[in-house]
Amino acid sequence: MGRKRLTASDIRQLLTALDKELQRKGKAATIFIVGGAAMALAYNAARATEDVDGTFEPRDLVLDAAKTVAVEANSWGWSDIDTSWLSDGVAQMMPPLPDDHPYSEKIGPALTVSIGSPEFVLAMKAMVTRKSMGDLDDAVVLCRMLNIT
Repeated sequence: MGRKRLTASDIRQLLTALDKELQRKGKAATIFIVGGAAMALAYNAARATEDVDGTFEPRDLVLDAAKTVAVEANSWGWSDIDTSWLSDGVAQMMPPLPDDHPYSEKIGPALTVSIGSPEFVLAMKAMVTRKSMGDLDDAVVLCRMLNIT
């Protein structure tokens, strides 16, 4: 069995559970989401992804809480959710300048999420070397949004 493909609804459910876990720990965090999860949440609702790529602070606290959420997801019937559903492996692929206009959303009292702007996500898609069909499809959607022909 492969990893669960996460829809926008799935991602929101995981983020809500992450907020609750952070509240339980008495801590707060921020996440900056890019990649396929950004596409699913903000730019292409039909998009699904295997993980949520981004950066987060405080890093270790968020990763620990995300692992707890993955275990909790088993009670939702998600036996195929990976404990690394939240990943910061894209950090080294981020453009050198920060996103100057991300979309931000308060998930709950303990979690604020920012989603990379279309321009930022497109820049990342252009910089990746794997050039998967998902990356190319995402780039087309973003170019259309930005009126780039």
